[in-house]
Amino acid sequence: MQRDVIIVGGGLAGIMAAFSAQAEGAEVLLIDRGSIGVGTNSILAGGVFAAPTSIYGPDAYIKDTLQVGKMINNEPRVKLIAKEAPGAIDSFSHHQTPFKPKEPEDLALNISQADKQLKDLSRRLKEMAWKYAGVVRTDEGIKMGMKEVELLDRQLETNVPHAVSERKLKEDLMSASFILKAVLTASLAREESRGSFNRRDFPQEDNINWQKNSCLIYDRKEGRFSLTRH
Repeated sequence: MQRDVIIVGGGLAGIMAAFSAQAEGAEVLLIDRGSIGVGTNSILAGGVFAAPTSIYGPDAYIKDTLQVGKMINNEPRVKLIAKEAPGAIDSFSHHQTPFKPKEPEDLALNISQADKQLKDLSRRLKEMAWKYAGVVRTDEGIKMGMKEVELLDRQLETNVPHAVSERKLKEDLMSASFILKAVLTASLAREESRGSFNRRDFPQEDNINWQKNSCLIYDRKEGRFSLTRH
């Protein structure tokens, strides 16, 4: 297989490079380890990009971008994007690349909803950890906690981050939820009280059966823990 130009990486930059080379008459091969058009930037942005349009002007774009970026953005680059993005979008449209434009207020609403949901899930996860995996635990409470964490996980899966900070918060919550499920699984199996671990339904320390360590193994395929004691 021979081509004039081979481009590795099928994100926005790779696609634009392929368009440019093809426009100069080159025979182009574009390859990517994943789906074409879904590069790192697409993943970090949750598949949503904001850019100036005839309705959403460059000044509004610059203001919103700096605000979402907590004013630590590279302002000259933000202004450069505001200046050149409309032309880049027109170039994509010329090559019949599909877009699903949204009004700026719709995008702002989606961003705020994603951020609000993540913060609400973070608050609920902290409350669950204290309520069901605190100092005093019970069989009923642990089982209730496991059900609530599963519900929270399903809600977390539907959340689509629109900013790097939201992506980070979502990953942090996924990790915290995973740890809480591990703690609850081990707590449910240990039918005794020991040190700071207190089972109200098993208040006595049981050295015969429980003076040992719990070992959890997570099966990614099955999506659950298995527990052994040593």
